[in-house]
Amino acid sequence: MGEGGIDPEYFLNRMEWWEVNRYLAGIRRRQRAQWETTRWQIASIANLFRGKDSPTVKPSDLVTFPWEKDQPNPDAPTDEDVAELQAEMDAINGIAQ
Repeated sequence: MGEGGIDPEYFLNRMEWWEVNRYLAGIRRRQRAQWETTRWQIASIANLFRGKDSPTVKPSDLVTFPWEKDQPNPDAPTDEDVAELQAEMDAINGIAQ
């Protein structure tokens, strides 16, 4: 609430759940940029002090954040869902299978 600049009374008593989710997603997005900037700064400093024969340190060598990992989308439609929806659309449009 304080970090996002919103009135605590509004957040706790009047905000709808969809608003809370959007609000928290915005704060996480802002924090994400700060974490990525910090990682880049540390990698730059580490490269200043590496030896001649040492490989260059990339930011991704230091830490991999959860949002960078390949995670399946649980809300994505399955192949069966797509086929079912296609069949429904074909039926609506009068297309014989």
